[in-house]
Amino acid sequence: MKTHLKSILLIGVTYLFFILILGGLGTAIDTIFGLIGAILGFLIATGCILFAIYGLRDAIVRDLEAKRVTSGLYADFSRIVAEVTYKAGLQKPLIYGANDHAPHSLSVGISMQTAGIIVTRGLIEKLNEDELKAIVTHEIAHIQRGDHLAADIGAAVAYFILLPTRLFDGFNDGENVGKLLSLI
Repeated sequence: MKTHLKSILLIGVTYLFFILILGGLGTAIDTIFGLIGAILGFLIATGCILFAIYGLRDAIVRDLEAKRVTSGLYADFSRIVAEVTYKAGLQKPLIYGANDHAPHSLSVGISMQTAGIIVTRGLIEKLNEDELKAIVTHEIAHIQRGDHLAADIGAAVAYFILLPTRLFDGFNDGENVGKLLSLI
């Protein structure tokens, strides 16, 4: 219940932020622009929240160039994840591997239904089975407690703010059009 309340508060703050900022900016010009700004803020906040829930995991996986894995080097890790989640009575999250020699793990998703665990090649190669079980338990605890909700909504807002940079990145031939639009 505590996580549910935290989720509602964070979502409410996101809506309030966009509605007040865009509505306030519009009202400074004219009342009708304030109404348009508030509606636009509501739509942007809704988009950010939906992206945080349904699309951010895949965006993070794509940005880290991780691939979904269950075999090869990651077969033992996949078995460990299945074992830990089975003992805890939880759904097994998706497993992604990143080809990086630095040992690192990251859980993504705001519920067990949208969860994923990203691990690097270096982590798999350097840790023994007991250490990997501890890592899995730690990452699953983050997901269960809803620790990612604030970060995911914040990341979704950042993705929105930096969207022009991403859109114009491949088209501007060294110009900073996307960065300028993001700054505005």
